[in-house]
Amino acid sequence: MIQFVSATINSTSETLMINLSQNSMMSSFLRIFESMRLSSKSPKDIETQDSKLIALKIVEPSSSVLPDTQQSEIFGVFVFSVVWSFGSVLNHNSRKAFSKEFKHLCKRTVQLYLRSIHRNALPSDELSLFEAMFDGKDWRHWLHSEQELTVKTEGGLEHLVFTTTENIKNNFLLKLLLGHGHSMLLVGHTSSGKNTSIEYFFNHINSQRYLKTLCSFGSHLNLQDTIAIFERRIEKQCRSKNSVGPVLGKISIVYINDISMALRDKCHDQPSLELMRQWFVTGGWHDMRGFKRVEDIAFCSSCSEA
Repeated sequence: MIQFVSATINSTSETLMINLSQNSMMSSFLRIFESMRLSSKSPKDIETQDSKLIALKIVEPSSSVLPDTQQSEIFGVFVFSVVWSFGSVLNHNSRKAFSKEFKHLCKRTVQLYLRSIHRNALPSDELSLFEAMFDGKDWRHWLHSEQELTVKTEGGLEHLVFTTTENIKNNFLLKLLLGHGHSMLLVGHTSSGKNTSIEYFFNHINSQRYLKTLCSFGSHLNLQDTIAIFERRIEKQCRSKNSVGPVLGKISIVYINDISMALRDKCHDQPSLELMRQWFVTGGWHDMRGFKRVEDIAFCSSCSEA
């Protein structure tokens, strides 16, 4: 099924908002799947890596068959994770075709191999896979995930925010991924509401558990300036000689606006972006004093469409 999805994405490469490798999309899928499975657990139940593995355990050692309800829940989480990892790079027009083909494939898979799965494992025929959210039990329209359609007027008229389907989607995925310590990239054209979604998210997070930091990769900042800004703005605690992070028990969320605007050097490279890639791959970065591990920090960034 994943191979089919990858082939579909590759065949419509001209309709992508941003080009990602299959490995990157698979990593996104695993992060969303893990976060969805852990979202029903309390923070105390998943404090350590071992406790996370226990919480993610799908089948008890003494059992060889999953209960029907659990099969439906896992399949629903799987479909939702595929849609918002592999399908999220598609533009608006291509999402309709992707939803139709992938939903058809899912129905065939259920008919052939997973007949015990309940019908609520997939959204109704009237809803696109991008128009519905899976709450762990059932599919429903994104607008029905909020109690009412509200108008936010916090901070005056210039901060007027209408709650729309796109805002609800962004807020849900921000809570889901950043809340579990995973990083996230928002892609969209200018004035599409990226900063508004981030601002709304920051205003409603639990300040007892999460710390927020705002940064910008201006065209005047070099690599050392970027490192200095990170370390100065992050409320940090030296956990060891070569390790830094927020106060123990908290997660620091760093928002980088317009990450694609990072300064280019004379070789047309963008060292600030290389710093971010280094952190993703190695869990830290090199400064003038050597390698420094960065812990319990999640990055959220925004950029325009390719």
